[in-house]
Amino acid sequence: MNKTFKSYVVIMLVALVITAAVLNFFSFYLVSGDSMAPTLKNNNYLIVKKAFLSNHRYKRGDVIVFNAKIKSSLVANKDLVERVIAVPGDTVKIENNHVYVNNEVIRENYLKNHTTKGDLEIFVNENRYFVLGDNREVSLDSREGSIGLIKNNEILGKVIIKMFPFERIGDELYEN
Repeated sequence: MNKTFKSYVVIMLVALVITAAVLNFFSFYLVSGDSMAPTLKNNNYLIVKKAFLSNHRYKRGDVIVFNAKIKSSLVANKDLVERVIAVPGDTVKIENNHVYVNNEVIRENYLKNHTTKGDLEIFVNENRYFVLGDNREVSLDSREGSIGLIKNNEILGKVIIKMFPFERIGDELYEN
């Protein structure tokens, strides 16, 4: 074999190893719908750090992708993107269009409309998370009985960056 051919083979092998490593640690998702608007919009591409890298530990304000077991005739499972509002051990209360975590109104500067419909109070059990979309009017989230609290093993990962459209790469996901 000639030297040029060997160089190409080495380059291809290195590229394959790097690609395999990236795909092992990160996933890529396309946002479908407006439940996270204005933070994320329909057809935004996301890079998501896989759940095992976070050791299934998320904090309030993290944007996560999870597999929802939706009870619907159209779809049995669907990946959703929502924001973590409460973590294990927290109590969430929605009352008078406000969200309270542990009896304190939370500051949500990322919301376009600062109202949250619903009337509930729930304790977040161990290994579970309470999530809401940023666009509360249309979001399918923990307020819905078909979604409820999100289990650790349903979380696919944490959104780390928006990739597309290119003019919005890296826009803020975690303003508080």
